[in-house]
Amino acid sequence: MNFFKNIKSNNELCINKVLAGNTKDKGDKLVNPGRGWYHIYTYRLGDVCEGDLPPALCPGEGLALVRVDIGGLKNRTFTEDELGFLGRVIDAFYNGGMDVILRVSYDIEGECEKKEPETFRMVCDHALALSKLYLEKKDKLFIVQGLMLGNWGEMHGSKHLTDKNIKKLWDIFRSNTQGKVRFAFRRPAQCRVAEGNIKYKVISPNGFEGNANVPGVFDDAILADKFHLGSFGKLRRSESGWADPWAPCDEVAFINALSVMIPYGGEALKGPSMSAKETIERLRSLQVSFLNCVHDAHLMDSWKEEKYEGISLYDYIENHLGYRFLITNLHIRDKKICEFEIKNQGFAPVGESLFAVISSDGFELKINSRAGVLAGGETEVVSFQIPANLPAGELVIRLFRGRDKREILFACDNRLFV
Repeated sequence: MNFFKNIKSNNELCINKVLAGNTKDKGDKLVNPGRGWYHIYTYRLGDVCEGDLPPALCPGEGLALVRVDIGGLKNRTFTEDELGFLGRVIDAFYNGGMDVILRVSYDIEGECEKKEPETFRMVCDHALALSKLYLEKKDKLFIVQGLMLGNWGEMHGSKHLTDKNIKKLWDIFRSNTQGKVRFAFRRPAQCRVAEGNIKYKVISPNGFEGNANVPGVFDDAILADKFHLGSFGKLRRSESGWADPWAPCDEVAFINALSVMIPYGGEALKGPSMSAKETIERLRSLQVSFLNCVHDAHLMDSWKEEKYEGISLYDYIENHLGYRFLITNLHIRDKKICEFEIKNQGFAPVGESLFAVISSDGFELKINSRAGVLAGGETEVVSFQIPANLPAGELVIRLFRGRDKREILFACDNRLFV
């Protein structure tokens, strides 16, 4: 809904005066929510709850992967103190300006067979307790990764990870979070196992229209090889079952459709040799929003040494992970409509609803925006009627995330002058 308020009745706008501003990408590093590099912060729940509170946050980052080891709860349920500690952990990161990617798992050392409960019933009890906490913290959780199971919580290597159990755990988490918390699974096929084919609607040979209440994908083998170390299959979708792994081109299309709702990212691994341009094209095609900036260290070092468009490849990737918005094609139409475009220069959509606020001294206009679903290279046309009594001077365009009103910074000057 558009609305005006507090408009002063002086200084008529000179329509012949073109709005002017610097709409070129300034190349600055932007700390925007829900995108960019992240570090891992580890906590443990058990007889002793361990981990720094408040955490020592890495400057210049807006994301944190909070990894919580619950291997000490192999044979019992959570206590109220343990759930309370986890709640305080989530609060501390969010209050420190971080979007929280949360991964709670029984194993963080690649030994899930030793750490996981003997019975699946215990796993379900843990899922129920956690889901109630997640619902309470829904506005502070960016994405919850995994279903607690598997080596490093990556949903592989566990005796409990049958198709039936995946569906059961997903049903517990989704129903008890009321569909208000976003989840991501390790492989696209696991998303389809959990949902069946009811919640996905094919809209093109390579695309999907998703329901917002479905799991997305996190990927800790990006660039490792064309199959992402088994994340993808070899057969095309037309030759495979719905819950089977598909060929890379089909799985990438599936991930792209989901990333409009659940941003995609994880860890990049050193794989086949690629030029800087090929690397950028690959990250853009996958619509990557966030990456671990420490692992794989060898790959990160090589990106820091290689140049691309006048800066290090590492810095270029940092600037374009997720979304990066510019204001372009600004003009006045029919002497009464101000029109401009919001262009996403990044790799991926925001994956959340946004709204724009256009304001000057004594004037404010709120506009619902489609910018949150724009993929890299896509634009949204924004227009508004110029009130005759708009004061001459500075006009500011700002973007905000609908969920929590956090501001999203533009990569160009957002101040215009009339």
